[in-house]
Amino acid sequence: MDKNTSHEAKTGGVPSKTSLYAVAAAHSKEAIETLYDLMKNSKNDGIRLGAARAILNKSLPDIKQSDGSTYTPGEPFRSALDNFY
Repeated sequence: MDKNTSHEAKTGGVPSKTSLYAVAAAHSKEAIETLYDLMKNSKNDGIRLGAARAILNKSLPDIKQSDGSTYTPGEPFRSALDNFY
């Protein structure tokens, strides 16, 4: 019997939560790199702003949880991104 290596449910229904997380994890680095590229290089202000918001909305809560620090509005976030890459 072949092992199911796709991310679909075995019955052909909805993929499992674990499977969805695996797909997201496999592509997260590329997604972050794409957002970073759009934030830095897009000529469209709305796209740059949207990419920056997406990065901040995901990373700030994670940073706060991991080190117990708090984000102060106006505090430079650029160095954190530069250190990330």
